[in-house]
Amino acid sequence: MEEEEDGKSEPLVRIQFLTDHERYKVTETSIAVPIRLARRGLSEVINHLLSLDPPVPFDFLHLDTQKLVRNSLEKFLAAEEISRENVVKLKYAPSLPEPESKASETTDDWIGSVDSKRKCDSAEDLSYVVTGCYDGTLQLHSLDGNGKLINLETVSAHRGSTKCVSQCIVGNHFIASGGSDGQVKIWSVDNNKSLGLRAQCIGHRNKVETVSAVNVGSHVVVASGGWDRSVCLWKVNMESSDSTEENGSDSKTVKKRKVSGETQAKLIKLEGPSCAMNEHTDNVSAIVWGGERNPVTLYSGSWDHSLRSWDVTRECCTATLNGNKVVTSLSFSESSQMLASGHADNTVRLWDARAHGDSIVKFELTSHKKWVSDLAWSKTNDHLLVSVSHDNTMKLWDIRAKIPLYSLTPHTSKALCVDWNHSCKQIVSGGADSKLEVHTLDS
Repeated sequence: MEEEEDGKSEPLVRIQFLTDHERYKVTETSIAVPIRLARRGLSEVINHLLSLDPPVPFDFLHLDTQKLVRNSLEKFLAAEEISRENVVKLKYAPSLPEPESKASETTDDWIGSVDSKRKCDSAEDLSYVVTGCYDGTLQLHSLDGNGKLINLETVSAHRGSTKCVSQCIVGNHFIASGGSDGQVKIWSVDNNKSLGLRAQCIGHRNKVETVSAVNVGSHVVVASGGWDRSVCLWKVNMESSDSTEENGSDSKTVKKRKVSGETQAKLIKLEGPSCAMNEHTDNVSAIVWGGERNPVTLYSGSWDHSLRSWDVTRECCTATLNGNKVVTSLSFSESSQMLASGHADNTVRLWDARAHGDSIVKFELTSHKKWVSDLAWSKTNDHLLVSVSHDNTMKLWDIRAKIPLYSLTPHTSKALCVDWNHSCKQIVSGGADSKLEVHTLDS
């Protein structure tokens, strides 16, 4: 199909525009449009048909392939091997606005890890943000819905660097941290928003690179990994009194003491994990739990190029996903059962966590120019993923397209860590410029 314009023919394709948004509906009769049009040109068609002022940008999903059209229709149809003679069905919706910078805080050293998923119990729009810094500190912040960031407390947590942090998302507020001193520590947050060291876990033989904490009844269970190639589990009863923890053979008893008239638990010291799984052959760089649907499942990523699934009750590896590049970071989407991994070859890879045995990668996202240092799935949108890199950038992806929705440069040096807040309306990142940055999404 072609159209004459200034004596020249222009290829056309027939599009049927569909939407779930009543206010933006147009005729569902197919319309012939130039095949050169991309997302912006298609948005102009919808805006023209509806006489929208101001104009509204839209995203377009090809219904048959469930992929977003991010380049020209001609390139999209060719890549998907779709005949231009057929009517193309596109479902459209208003585009997600570009994340807006809302807050920035400068610290004394590099920010290597961040966890901002914990909601404050006393306020609907308030999140707790925990960061680990290369000066060995652990920092607790509050973040409100307007992007206001307040440092509540800073404590010296580890000798050397605080490499990783993880908050328990439900139940009492506990924080796990791991450091270059080879220790895992568990901290409590009291009603005054003060940090107190509750447990010291000793057993790793080298730097701890990753921790992930969950509440199980009265226990905090922490999974950790690092340069000793092991995946360790630490189970701590935070309500115990004069009892012994079952973590290794040299566990210490827990007693209580009086401090300023208040009863306060002494430090629990665990000399050895409840179990250590040693099938990785290089640094264990990332660990994440399988969520409520898979409470006994743990996922790990390593510099040995593999992702592994573990059954923590049986203390065994249940599946291995083999790649060919160093794994630097890992995030699990409980709703889609997808694993996203960051790699030293500048690539984000997506895996089906339900696969068994060797598995090929489902998708590769290649836009970063240097090492992908961290990534995180949105918990409110199955398709949204954010990643940061040593190229200083933060990229927001809709995984139905291989081109990022937005590429931002919030840091002047390596971007090292990233996370969503509890409502997934804010993105928090940290970097080698010693800055904690907050960006807000207005959906």
